[in-house]
Amino acid sequence: MAKINHFKITTLLLSFSLLVTFFAFGVLAMHTTSVTVDPIIVGGGSTDTYTFNITNTGATDSINEINIFFPMGFEFVDSLECPTNWSSYVISGGIKCVDEGGGNEIAPGDAEKVSFKARAPSPESNKIYIWEVITYDTTGAWWRNEEAKTTIDVTPPTTTASATSPPGKDPYTFGNWTNSNVEVTLTCNDNGGSGKD
Repeated sequence: MAKINHFKITTLLLSFSLLVTFFAFGVLAMHTTSVTVDPIIVGGGSTDTYTFNITNTGATDSINEINIFFPMGFEFVDSLECPTNWSSYVISGGIKCVDEGGGNEIAPGDAEKVSFKARAPSPESNKIYIWEVITYDTTGAWWRNEEAKTTIDVTPPTTTASATSPPGKDPYTFGNWTNSNVEVTLTCNDNGGSGKD
């Protein structure tokens, strides 16, 4: 009967776990990020300026590269603005900001903004889209963040009208003749939408 070497099996399993962690979370990232986007709700097919606030929540290393990948269906339009003195690039599926000269990194605890105009898709119903943000620090380690989300609202509001004649008195029926002034009140209900469509 073969003898099982528990030490080798444990070492192999630990190595495998580290490898999975390495590929899932980055090259032993020495920084982490917090990311928000504004606006968080847009109309279907609209062109808007998206502003990302990227905070270095790590303890030791500074961020020197930001990559933002667009959700499926979003299209870059123009007006890419990176942090001051950073280079800007439009890349396949997104944008990239790099502190190529050095000295302008995002230090731990600091935040910077990235903005650009993009066109949203027009899904058949309201839908949440996730932006993928990958940052690199000065050691070459990277961190992936998917906190930034945009909801596309395609639910049109409903508008109802009511009227009184004379104003503030008896209900008025639309289409009837009157020799008095008519006060019309319009009421809008977004039916669970955001007011964007």
